[in-house]
Amino acid sequence: MDSPPVVADCALTRTGDQIAIRYASAGVERELRLPCAAWAGLAAAVRAGTLDALDDRWVRWTGRNAVGFAALRGGQLHLIHGDQYPREYRLPASAWEAVTAAARGTESDPLMAAGVQ
Repeated sequence: MDSPPVVADCALTRTGDQIAIRYASAGVERELRLPCAAWAGLAAAVRAGTLDALDDRWVRWTGRNAVGFAALRGGQLHLIHGDQYPREYRLPASAWEAVTAAARGTESDPLMAAGVQ
């Protein structure tokens, strides 16, 4: 079995109405973009501990303006959000660790503009 990808660097920034998660894996830079509403819900679920024990089963998370599911499979986070038009994202587990650390870093999320959450 292949080893899960290891992320060398991970950064989160706000770009317009999206949160950009930039990371490098195996020397290749990648970027994942989430709508701010999805980030707000995901960050709230992380802070609440809803996503602390992820495994291969889907775990539902909700926010004020977003709903989604998350699972950890084969060294990658699988993330689905959106009810009418669901989107799926995949992120190396080591990048997910950086994302959860950022989400837990503060109760008032510096990535979010006032009133978006």
